[in-house]
Amino acid sequence: MAWAADDETALAAAYDQWRTNVFESALMADIESVEQFEIAARHVRPGDMHDSVLASADPGRHAALLHELIDLGADELYVHQVPKDQDGFVEVYADKVLPELQGKVRDEAVDA
Repeated sequence: MAWAADDETALAAAYDQWRTNVFESALMADIESVEQFEIAARHVRPGDMHDSVLASADPGRHAALLHELIDLGADELYVHQVPKDQDGFVEVYADKVLPELQGKVRDEAVDA
């Protein structure tokens, strides 16, 4: 997940931190160094991130994606904030995202 105060910041942070996560697993298995990852990532554009990370300022979009995963039958969800603003992420998830999941998962699994 990439949450930020606005969509552009969320996408820019996802791109900055995770642009190498757009590669197929077969390619990632053959890349051996940080330098090689950086070379491969030269062709990645910020818009390419949309298939590998939800980048949005809208807590409702985050909750909707988590609802979809729960509806697919996930037993557990581990949510990772890609951008560096961990405090803002935790606050938004505690106040706006996790309450939307109440009743969808076991209560102890929705601890903020």
